[in-house]
Amino acid sequence: MSPENSSSPPPPGVEAPLPDLSEAVSRLSRLPPLEYERVREREAEALGIKRVSVLDAEVKRARGESEDTSAGQPLSFPEMEPWPDPVCGADVLDEIVTLCARFLHLPRHGDTVVALWVALTYVSESFECLPLLFITAPEKGCGKSTVLDLVGRVCNRPLPASNITGAALFRTVEIAKPTLLLDEADSFLRDNEEMRGIIDSGHTRSAAFVIRVVGDNHEPRTFSTWCAKAIAGIGRLPGTIEDRAVILSMQRLAPGERVEKLRHMHQFPDLRRKLARWAGDHVADLRAARPSLPETLHNRAADNWEPLFAIAHAAGGSWAERVAAAVQSLIGAGHVPDSTGTELLRDIRSAFDAEHCDRLYTTRLIERLIADDAAYWAEYDRGKPITGPQIAKLLKRYGIAPGTIRTGDGTAKGYKREQFADAFARYLPASTPQSGFSTVTPSQADTAKASSDFSSRHIGAAVTAAETAETGAVAALLPCDGSRPSNPPQDTAGMCWRVEL
Repeated sequence: MSPENSSSPPPPGVEAPLPDLSEAVSRLSRLPPLEYERVREREAEALGIKRVSVLDAEVKRARGESEDTSAGQPLSFPEMEPWPDPVCGADVLDEIVTLCARFLHLPRHGDTVVALWVALTYVSESFECLPLLFITAPEKGCGKSTVLDLVGRVCNRPLPASNITGAALFRTVEIAKPTLLLDEADSFLRDNEEMRGIIDSGHTRSAAFVIRVVGDNHEPRTFSTWCAKAIAGIGRLPGTIEDRAVILSMQRLAPGERVEKLRHMHQFPDLRRKLARWAGDHVADLRAARPSLPETLHNRAADNWEPLFAIAHAAGGSWAERVAAAVQSLIGAGHVPDSTGTELLRDIRSAFDAEHCDRLYTTRLIERLIADDAAYWAEYDRGKPITGPQIAKLLKRYGIAPGTIRTGDGTAKGYKREQFADAFARYLPASTPQSGFSTVTPSQADTAKASSDFSSRHIGAAVTAAETAETGAVAALLPCDGSRPSNPPQDTAGMCWRVEL
């Protein structure tokens, strides 16, 4: 009897008996591959199996065929038994610092950050904010991957990856709740808007979700993005990611500097067990902790550092003083990291100033932005210079778009300085005039133009502000083209001016 006729339908009104799955799988496993391929969907339906792939897997197992390695390996996290006795938090953090001194060449106070962030991976459920750990360096060979390696040996549920897609990221977090250790981020993250959005969403617990449709019915489902994440890469990452991170800037070892090789070391299971025990004993206290923070921490920087301060205070010993010193060293008094957009605005303003003009072709602007080979924009596009469309994309958020402009006898796509007046005034601080020659401070001129017509009265105010109290010198207002008119024109909109002391 052929497989498709192996059973006949029951009489009307009589419920069909449940098929014997083991017998059916055994029977199908004996079919030639081509014959099984012909009947597999019909057999799966008759057996009440919705996904044919499930039946395929059972038939392969019955045939004794090995699992398809092209499908990858399942995620695996070894079980860890917490340390049997209570542990001192300060002591266990000191053990991590000792490991950092042996194997890593970190910036000053970097060992404090690594130790506290590792502890955070064990108590992440106690907090409403999870700062990223971003390990960056200007070049390869600075030890970024070694930092990730050490963190992975002592953190909770480590899952290292040198590349990952957005879909894999949120599905992995939903299933496993790991500590994600993402290396080589500059190769796949810098210009990946979907990935950036997913990583950004995991910063605060209340927003740590993405919504995707699943199944044949396209049912909307939520996926968690809440887990600790450490990211390593060369250069900068998108501003929204850096804004959510505690940043370690690595440098290559100098001649004479030495650290031990980590690759040949075994894991550190006792340290991980001690961290697990300390976390279990303090998770409730940390959930209620509201540590006082330095006045230099504001907004998102305060969100990033609050969990580390809470852990330091709970650990005891000298750790409260150490984390305060780390903030002062790694951030600096009153320093707030620029976003990518703000940094671009600042460099565009410098380009206009350097060119002494009020309009720039996009090609000339790019030349200015990448004039320094070490500049951020010189490697913005996966190691290549930033492009015109990328500039336009970053400026779009400020309502600025390129257009056709004329300079001299030619026309091309570019920007006029007047387009940036509002953005300069809102997002860039005033620049300080230099002695000898300087441009009118854009924040003064641009603020005036953004609020009202840019009249000679406003420029006069800018000139008065440029007077130097030390020398009593009065600044003369002159056009950037080098001419020296006896009377400034009444309509100065769109013109470029310089202040000469």
